[in-house]
Amino acid sequence: MINIASFKVLKGYEHWKTVFMDEAFVKRREEAGVKVLAKGFDAQNDRVYVIQELDSMEVIQNAMAKNQEKIKEAGVDMSTMQMIPLQD
Repeated sequence: MINIASFKVLKGYEHWKTVFMDEAFVKRREEAGVKVLAKGFDAQNDRVYVIQELDSMEVIQNAMAKNQEKIKEAGVDMSTMQMIPLQD
């Protein structure tokens, strides 16, 4: 399935991207079965968008639960998090 995650960042997009693309964080996503198809920043809405391919929403929920410290380090404002699961 495809999931679109949308959220605001507290430390700026470039900081978020640096943490998100850190080799260890990339490996954690791969091990969890999360494939990032695209990512980007919409300056007009001040939001980051990440399009991911995964087996189920439980996969991303578990990955996020296990990586709370890294998510916090990246500056993700979890109160703005939106998940849009797309099913074919």
